[in-house]
Amino acid sequence: MIIIIGKKSFLANSLKVFLIKKKIKFLNISYREISKINNIKEMKNIFLFTFFFKNSELIKNISILKKIKKIKKFKLFYPSTIGLLNYKNLKNFKKNSYYLEKDKNERFIISNFDRYNIFRIPNIYGLKMRSKTKFMLFSKLVKNNKKIKHVHNSSYRDYMHEEDLNKVFLCYLNKDNKKKIINLCSDNIYNEVQLIELMKKVLNKNYKKKLNIVNDEVTKLHHNRKTKNFKFTKLQKGLKKIII
Repeated sequence: MIIIIGKKSFLANSLKVFLIKKKIKFLNISYREISKINNIKEMKNIFLFTFFFKNSELIKNISILKKIKKIKKFKLFYPSTIGLLNYKNLKNFKKNSYYLEKDKNERFIISNFDRYNIFRIPNIYGLKMRSKTKFMLFSKLVKNNKKIKHVHNSSYRDYMHEEDLNKVFLCYLNKDNKKKIINLCSDNIYNEVQLIELMKKVLNKNYKKKLNIVNDEVTKLHHNRKTKNFKFTKLQKGLKKIII
């Protein structure tokens, strides 16, 4: 039985749509409904999509994990971030609530759970992304030929299409890995200047606004090798699905 905890997350909703297309049954519950899982007798594959909006949420996420730990017969699937490999040694790591939340949750899972798959994922993009993400904001500004402020050219990100991530999830559902951390890379690695150039190409826009480039702390990808045995969508092809 597949159980998805989290109803508002982009990744949670993307997984739900994917499973519906595949005609795979699942149960979607909120954080407050975790006790319902105890009524399910069969083996439970639990996907936990945590939130990270404020530093105070770190405590809440650990309390959710403690509740899940009390459930019988389950395996936890936890989407974390590849940033824990790439950026942990940077000076501003401890100021980033997103990285801190993922790091703390990972350490709790590893220390307290007998069966888990932790997926360290890169930047995921897709149709139902929040409009305030840089990815969607850049495409909107390029479309409307408006100036883009604060473009970082020294930090690189790997961009993975939502369908590819869901295929990875499905693959590991069928594997009997009791304890595993999966570092994912789709080999679509771009800085923000390169991303904007690719958007211009996909949109066929003659965008001539001068970019306000920010030279920040250089980020080198420590894990930039493409994940084996998966065919990932090229970013240019993926962009055509969501911004045209």
